Amino acid sequence: MTLNLKSAPNAAIVLLVFFVLIRLWSGGGRFSYFAVIGSEFSEERTDIVRQEGPGYDGQFFFRYALDPSGKADVGIEVDHPAYRHQRILYPLLAWMLAFGREGGIPLALVMINVLAVIFSCLALKHFLNRSGGDERWAFMPLALSGIWMALGRDLAECLEAFFLLSFFLSLLSERFLISSVYAAVCLFTRESAILLIGPALLTMALHQFSAWSSGSFRILVFSALPVLLFTIWKIFLFQLHASPQFLEGGNNISAPFTGMYQGLIYHVRALNGLKGLAEFLVWLAYFVWNVWLAVTVMKEVRTGLSPYLKWAWITGLTFALLFSVSIYNDDWSFARVLTGFNLVSGLILMHKNIWPSKYFLLYTFALVSGSVIRMWLRP
Repeated sequence: MTLNLKSAPNAAIVLLVFFVLIRLWSGGGRFSYFAVIGSEFSEERTDIVRQEGPGYDGQFFFRYALDPSGKADVGIEVDHPAYRHQRILYPLLAWMLAFGREGGIPLALVMINVLAVIFSCLALKHFLNRSGGDERWAFMPLALSGIWMALGRDLAECLEAFFLLSFFLSLLSERFLISSVYAAVCLFTRESAILLIGPALLTMALHQFSAWSSGSFRILVFSALPVLLFTIWKIFLFQLHASPQFLEGGNNISAPFTGMYQGLIYHVRALNGLKGLAEFLVWLAYFVWNVWLAVTVMKEVRTGLSPYLKWAWITGLTFALLFSVSIYNDDWSFARVLTGFNLVSGLILMHKNIWPSKYFLLYTFALVSGSVIRMWLRP
């Protein structure tokens, strides 16, 4: 019996296992290495890999996976508790998968991300089989560098991508109840998904008002429920952590194009040797890929496109242009943050049956390969 690697889910299994093994090898065989737990936010513990410096965002998911309530002292501090705690679903699932055992948390976080990517490929394959589409599109999640970065650092973009993908595929199939469920769990995974989910839910609601029928009220409830549930969760956390701000992340927004320009200037000024040049070229490579994809999709959103995808993409593009230098000064940051937007871009090309050019595909392959190598060489 041979494994058919032309099937996206099968290829995903092989590639993901390979990726996890090389990342695990880099971390000395310890799964807590994936979380990049920094010394600035953690106490000395013998059961985790602790690295010098501030660490990375995965350490906060690791912390809430150890204790989803956020009340216990687990030896890892959180910079913005209300902000980090709102992304509860990923660590909560890890806690459940590990049956609450601290020793099982590191593996559980990695397993959830691996399964999320595989299920994303499966969901696309199933949708394409039913709709008669090109099955090659089922490889789409594997073509996003942000997915590999998230997998390598215990971040929530893998799970967010699965829920976001399932949300839009359900909408395209007019399965409004299940799409509402996916929207809700996606918001509890990463609240920033509202930038893509919100316009689609609003489009769904406005359509019901314009073509009222016996089932319209039920669909209106479905469209409002995800945002309502997440708002209640936000209010609860606002009170629990006595947060001075109900909404955080305002420093991530600036005037259009300002963040991109300042990110470029930041890296140009850092061109002081081979290391600075390498960092600039890597930043530029990710930036060019995102611009190339956006320009490819831009001319396709005008006609013949589902309004759910259209308005989600337009809103996503608007915020991509408004993101500040706090996002664009680091290619790790904007490559991950734009993962959902890039996923919607891919869905638009898939929906219109437009296959990218071979040059773009080769560039994508090179970028993903580079991302995997970086995860191998760097914490």
